[in-house]
Amino acid sequence: MEIGKYISELRNEKGLSQRKLAELSGVSNTEISRIESGERKKVSPEILKALAPHLGVSYEKLMEVAGYITITNTPTLAAHRINGYDEPLTDDEIIAVNAFLEAYRKSKQGKKD
Repeated sequence: MEIGKYISELRNEKGLSQRKLAELSGVSNTEISRIESGERKKVSPEILKALAPHLGVSYEKLMEVAGYITITNTPTLAAHRINGYDEPLTDDEIIAVNAFLEAYRKSKQGKKD
């Protein structure tokens, strides 16, 4: 499913107007309209994060529908540590790392073609 259509369906299920969702999330009404109409094909992770709590879905789910990440049943990076950091990665950090890796891999594939 396209991310714009998915966001529109979730918003309508919650009984929210585009204006109300804009007010709650801090994302402009114009941007929400562009996303839902399909004019904005690639929605930034920051906007997805702002919308998720008001649409009743996880940020991870929106990232998946937007094509940034693929959800699998394989172990996550949660137990891994990155150089210079003592703490395990948070869920948000895992999502960000996954999104970065997928975008990086796609950019590398584009250079091979």
